[in-house]
Amino acid sequence: MRIGILTCSAATQDLGCSSVSCLHDLRKRKGTFERYSSEQNLDLIGIINCAGCPTKGYRGRVRNH
Repeated sequence: MRIGILTCSAATQDLGCSSVSCLHDLRKRKGTFERYSSEQNLDLIGIINCAGCPTKGYRGRVRNH
């Protein structure tokens, strides 16, 4: 299974997110990645940072897994 992670530009910059938690969860099959069995080979094809949005209300939309 090929996996891509999309990060929020505002959260990345303001909160100092480095995607380390996402990478850990991917490796351990935790959070969002629980749906993939340990027998499935997961290939991380990229971490993409969005270009940002014009709103300041992003904090309520950021999900942590």
